[in-house]
Amino acid sequence: MSTSWFQTLRARARPAARRAEQGLELRTVLQWQANVTWQDSQSASALIAALTPASDAVVRVDSLLVVKRGGAIFVNTLTLEQVQKLEHQPSLLTNPDGILEALGVHAGQVEPIDPDQELPARE
Repeated sequence: MSTSWFQTLRARARPAARRAEQGLELRTVLQWQANVTWQDSQSASALIAALTPASDAVVRVDSLLVVKRGGAIFVNTLTLEQVQKLEHQPSLLTNPDGILEALGVHAGQVEPIDPDQELPARE
């Protein structure tokens, strides 16, 4: 029994169609992630500006954590495990000196942010 030319063509086109579909899915996910990152950076910028008069502070908005300690500002996107830890230990949000260490983030891993630095414009 022989296969028709149409069946052969269709069988050969499936992998290419699947790769195109995966490429489209990846592009959609990357675009979504770029929007989330941009929104997070705008939120962080507003929080940093609001924290100017404070010497020490901890602010959490969803998965974004901003810590001001000794004049240095640290911004961290929380992992699911870190979010769960903060939900079970909300007292950490009152401890600018210990919150990064309690979450397993050491100040050397998070670069301090210059509050006067302008964020890049969105393209």
